[in-house]
Amino acid sequence: MAFGQPKDSVASQPILISMTTLAFIGDVHGRWARLGAILALPEVQSADAVLQVGDFGFWPQTMPRLKPEHISRPFFAIDGNHEHFPWLAQNKDKLPHGITFLERASTLEVGPLTIGLLGGAASIDKAMRKAGHDWFPEEEISRAEFESIRPQMAGLDLMVSHDAPNGLRGGYWHDIEVRPHPASLKQRHMLTQLWESASPKLWVHGHHHHAHSQMLGRTLVIGLDHVHPSEGIAGGFSVVRLDADGLEVLAGVGSQ
Repeated sequence: MAFGQPKDSVASQPILISMTTLAFIGDVHGRWARLGAILALPEVQSADAVLQVGDFGFWPQTMPRLKPEHISRPFFAIDGNHEHFPWLAQNKDKLPHGITFLERASTLEVGPLTIGLLGGAASIDKAMRKAGHDWFPEEEISRAEFESIRPQMAGLDLMVSHDAPNGLRGGYWHDIEVRPHPASLKQRHMLTQLWESASPKLWVHGHHHHAHSQMLGRTLVIGLDHVHPSEGIAGGFSVVRLDADGLEVLAGVGSQ
């Protein structure tokens, strides 16, 4: 697999020159054994690379438990809201086992296609957390990050974010717990503005711990469940074949 320099991206990211199939994985939260179970699936093994949609488990007490056997494919990840952001800032360029962290408001070239990347979201359980210990203000998408990626939206084929744009039916599982959550609505409003700017072919997100696939205008939106021992792994991944003419969901969420 060849790598090059980024084109029209805010942050320096690798370009994947020849790739046709991506496996997307939902929130992992440091559950490495369950991550390994998904990566061992034949459908995921057939993918050229893996892109994880945030809440991977970037914590100083969690990352040392990640073993090489848990990462079996070229592996890329964006950030979610439950990450240790000071640790991630110091270690994002030296993550173990070949993991590549993809910065907010950057783009990734996949063959002839361009993927937009925008991690981050608001925590609905912020009041139950302690600032600087298990909650960090960097979790939310900033206005500057929004303005950085907005001009690039017209050229995007796919979008990968942690949270989701507005307009989905039953896709906001967190809203069952807090309805509505002002900070979450603010974040989703920004994502909605991005979607309105371009309507990419595919939008993949996590955050809401709920698997769904549906059309939003001309965009196929795939929401991935979190990888949880009590809920199985079927809702936590989606394998998509991409080319210049379109896409096909091969396995996991959106394939039925």
